[in-house]
Amino acid sequence: MMGDWIYYISFMKMREIAARVDFAEDIHESKSLNELLQRAVTSRSSEIVRYLQIQKQRFFNSIIIGVYGGSPKWFELILKGNAKLSLNDLPDYLIGSVGYLMLSGKENLFAIDGQHRVAAIKETVKVDKAIEDEEVAIIFVSAKQDPANRQRTRRLFSTLNRYAKPVGQRDIIALDEDDTIAIITRKMINEYKLFKGERINTRVLGKSIPTNDVSCITTIVSLYDTLNIILKNKPTEEWKNFLRTRPDEKIITKYYKQATFYWDNLQNTIKEIHSLSMNKVEIKTLRHRSGGHLLFRPVGLQIITEVTKLFMGKGLSQKAALQRISRVDLELSSKPWAGLLWEVRKKRMITRKENQDVARKLLYYMTKGNLSSIKTDEIKLKEEYASAINWEDDIEKLKLPLRIG
Repeated sequence: MMGDWIYYISFMKMREIAARVDFAEDIHESKSLNELLQRAVTSRSSEIVRYLQIQKQRFFNSIIIGVYGGSPKWFELILKGNAKLSLNDLPDYLIGSVGYLMLSGKENLFAIDGQHRVAAIKETVKVDKAIEDEEVAIIFVSAKQDPANRQRTRRLFSTLNRYAKPVGQRDIIALDEDDTIAIITRKMINEYKLFKGERINTRVLGKSIPTNDVSCITTIVSLYDTLNIILKNKPTEEWKNFLRTRPDEKIITKYYKQATFYWDNLQNTIKEIHSLSMNKVEIKTLRHRSGGHLLFRPVGLQIITEVTKLFMGKGLSQKAALQRISRVDLELSSKPWAGLLWEVRKKRMITRKENQDVARKLLYYMTKGNLSSIKTDEIKLKEEYASAINWEDDIEKLKLPLRIG
């Protein structure tokens, strides 16, 4: 026993692993989050397949397997002393620790740690029968399918994988049970009405969303980053420390309400997302090869959220800030976004940090923000704007965009 986990150390032949062990299914209620985990596993197992096929001195460390359902039974073996070893020489904790673990075959077995090895074993035994009788050390842990135990299993999964090999941000968001923003991101994907029906892209690894995605509002990484911006209420280092340890459920609930409040306000103030929520428009009319609406690009969503948070820090309500932003032309093909965030000729986003910084300041300026409060002025902003869009003409001819009335 370690912590509150009871585990059993055993071994399985590779053919049994291939036949009986699956990936981390049923960790999530959401089908798309489960599929995300399986894609992350199967796409990275080819190197291990090659290792099994060419390395004669191959060896795996223990695979940790979760057991759902069935009726596992433990039969203790009685130890007896002999001429060379008396039972009195053995420590008490060994009593009852050796035995036979019987599985009925009805259990659902899945890899909590070692999922890439399991995927590689499945592939290798299809083509190399000589390897199927080789044995791999196994650690069995009991898992149940109620929400509390899913949480325990997700934490074990993310902890083991995090420290064994760096996990991508997308996968950490899908699994982390300590990071409040990750928890809320998953909860919104599962429960928030606007995101129902696979409206958040969990397939792509990073923040950017493909132009040909005509069904998703944004990506899971983009949603996480947006929530992280709007919910952050502590200095940076203190906030980082806060996200390392799971808080009380009441605190998570409070942050979740704030998260839904923000997305409710987005729907109530920006007509494009309101129309989407009412099924009056489709994503393909809001994000397309000619640009589309700034909100439906991860960079744009982040900038809008940052400006909203900036206004909130100056005493403006969230809804009032978004109402100001909603009065700005947010079409990517329009000025000032064309050439700054949208490359018109190549029909693609410009994601340089310099351009994002200028776009943020311009949006703040256009919505009656006080430039001195962000330590700049119109002259400096114009110079930064000219640099970002590679303005080659007389800078006096470059005009800042109009401010809302």
